[in-house]
Amino acid sequence: MPILSCPICHATFSTPESSIRKGRLHCSPACGYESIRRRFISRFWAKVQRCDHGSECKDCCWPWQGAKDRHGYGEVNAVLFGGTRKSSRIAFELTYGMLLPGFDACHSCDFPPCCNPHHIFPGDRSINMMDASRKGRTHRGERTPSAKLTSTTVIRLLSLRGQCSQAHAAKLFSVSQPLISAIWAGKIWKHIARV
Repeated sequence: MPILSCPICHATFSTPESSIRKGRLHCSPACGYESIRRRFISRFWAKVQRCDHGSECKDCCWPWQGAKDRHGYGEVNAVLFGGTRKSSRIAFELTYGMLLPGFDACHSCDFPPCCNPHHIFPGDRSINMMDASRKGRTHRGERTPSAKLTSTTVIRLLSLRGQCSQAHAAKLFSVSQPLISAIWAGKIWKHIARV
């Protein structure tokens, strides 16, 4: 049997010719996995457009150059990470370690394809949503795809509260009475009701 040197740990080992033909060039499954992990990391960072300031740059965004989802976030088919994952999450985990279950990789730069680990911070879903809301990135009001009213019409509608019935207001604005009820009760369009 041929004697080989493991490319990972440099240990010498013997293996049958058939294993070499199948590409088994490592002394153990652990070294084989480490080889796959290293190749994945190399291919991952090759798809990230880094700036010229080096890996310690905290200012520049590093956009993902591979596949993206409909919101512009990079997507990676990462078997090592359990399937398709966001490129920003992988960039964070390769740099700082695995995120706890239930945590997202949030962007401080608000640039979805950015993979600069200095722009990514861990946050649970509520922290991520509060951050998005504070930066005006959430869908509310007329930005909601199914919105039938605008902020201006809701302000006019709120001024009618107590002056006419919900059914009459619904006819005036060509919407349903339950929608008027929800707006007047402050269940929806809350950001206008507080103004």
